[in-house]
Formats: sequence, C-alpha cells, structure tokens
Amino acid sequence: MIKLTKIVLINWMYFQKATLPLEGNAVIVGVNGTGKSTIIDAIQMLLLGNKASKFNANANAEKRNLESYVRGAVNTEEKEFLRPNDVITYLALEIELNGEKHIFGININYKHERSDLSDPKYFYINGIELNADMFIKDKFTKTYDDLSKEYRIVHYPTLTSYQSKLKEVLGLKDKRYFTILSRAVGIKNINNCNDFMNEFVLDDKTISNWWRMEEHFVFIWWW
Repeated sequence: MIKLTKIVLINWMYFQKATLPLEGNAVIVGVNGTGKSTIIDAIQMLLLGNKASKFNANANAEKRNLESYVRGAVNTEEKEFLRPNDVITYLALEIELNGEKHIFGININYKHERSDLSDPKYFYINGIELNADMFIKDKFTKTYDDLSKEYRIVHYPTLTSYQSKLKEVLGLKDKRYFTILSRAVGIKNINNCNDFMNEFVLDDKTISNWWRMEEHFVFIWWW
C-alpha cells in the first residue's frame, strides 16, 4: 500500500520551517489565509515537478507564481516580501511503500542581487525518515551541495527523469497522470457528471470531422 506520510516545507510562502505528518485520510481545513492553498500547491509542485504549475487554482483567488511562494509575497504597505534577500527553498514529501520510505524533493534558490530565480533541482532519497532538520544547519538553510554531501541523494537533472522516478515508485502506468493531476488540484466544486468526465477522464482533442459523428448519431436515431 502506498501512503503519503509526511510533507516538509522550508521557506515556502508563510512557512519558514514546517513538518506536516499525515496519517490515514487527511483533510486540510481552515479559514481564508491560513495556508490551505499553500500546502496543496507544495504537494502539486512535488508530484508534478513543473514550475509552470497552476498555483492557487481557485478561480476566485489571487494569482501566485513560483517566485511569490519562494520569497513569501505579502504585498502589504510595510513589506512586499517576507524574504527580501537571498532564499533557499526546499519542498519534500515522504511516501511509504511496503514499509520502505521514499523521499521526493525539490530545491529552488533566489538570488536578490541578480533578481534571479533558479530552475528547480529534483532529488530522491531512499530508506530514511523525512524531517525538516535535514535541511537546516546552525539555524541556516543548507545549500543543495551541502545536502548532497550529507545524504545519499539521487539528483535528477531533468523534469522528465524526475517524473519517471515518481511513476516508478508510485506504480503509475497511465501516461495521463500528470495532466489529470494538474487539473485535480484546483479547489473548486464539481456539480455534475459531465464536468467530471470532461475534467478528469476525457483527453483534450480537436474533432475535425464532427459532422460525420453527427450524421452517425442521426442515422442511429432514425434506425
């Protein structure tokens, strides 16, 4: 049985250092502004790996991007960002499969002097328990190089290779997984079967010969 057992957020929106243990079925509840979307978007980032993900996908919510999460965009009169200088961000989740622990993680860096947000670095660690202290040393966030030296991490240089490892561990064979999951993370109600089928079952395809389908159904109706 595959279980998501833990999530770690380091410098992700309002979370400076957080470990979120999960057991059984979990429900994220809270009033507006308490971080529900922030947690869901972290999970989305880890399970998709795509920096172009649709963050905070609630149709009525403010738009966010990867930089706003890394720097902690608050946009108040007092300050624009919680982290205005250089930032090292880590996202990680722990999956338990048949008693064995698998950690999938992402590292993102922001350099203030160059206004530069790095591309995500993807990594995997097998056989150890995930905790937030892995990413901290002397109250500072470790660099990716320091983390690599301390733990036997497997680095994935491309998004495709990271996604392949995800599919391997999770036992995913359907090539539509990443497309369907990106649709599913939107926080919105689905009120009828048609919407569910269109969102999560049917592929997006352009039908060029729709008139033939129409003729076919008319023939069946008359028959």
